Amino acid sequence: MRSVLNLVCWQCTWLTVIHSASNGLFWPGCLVFAASIAIQSTRRFGIRLPPAGLVAGVVVAGLVVDSVLMSSGLIRFPVDEGSGWPAWMALLWANFATTLDEALRWAGRRRIVGAAGGAIAGTIAYQAAESAGTIVLAPGYLALLVIACLWMVAIPTLAGIASVLRSRRATAEGQSDDRWAT
Repeated sequence: MRSVLNLVCWQCTWLTVIHSASNGLFWPGCLVFAASIAIQSTRRFGIRLPPAGLVAGVVVAGLVVDSVLMSSGLIRFPVDEGSGWPAWMALLWANFATTLDEALRWAGRRRIVGAAGGAIAGTIAYQAAESAGTIVLAPGYLALLVIACLWMVAIPTLAGIASVLRSRRATAEGQSDDRWAT
């Protein structure tokens, strides 16, 4: 149930950010992201969101990757032309980071499946953003191939980092936080 809620909150935020950005708006995505965090953090659901340091690291890494994609001409942001990378991308990366301790928790252990899922989901996300008019992908398949490769590495790597941090937190708190152990 918690993983489903985590995914639903992530998806609602993602859709709001993408569609708001395509209309030049930033605040609706911020509002939905804040509501998503508030809902997931309630005592009823108790979803443990990743530490702020991990979220910040994911945001920085994501913006670097998107900046490289932009500099290489593989993607561009038509709504924000000339402003470098758009602020709403930072919000998307922070939103993605919220899935690492819950919905994508399994990907840190099942790396091959995580890599395959990352390749598929990453390309779908960028294509959906293009359909919404938020980004433009370079013609041909090179942009999608590069994006697939990046997400193939990103999902298992970031989920693995989150797993290590989660394990360290649990050890420091004197408890086991391994719900997926068999």
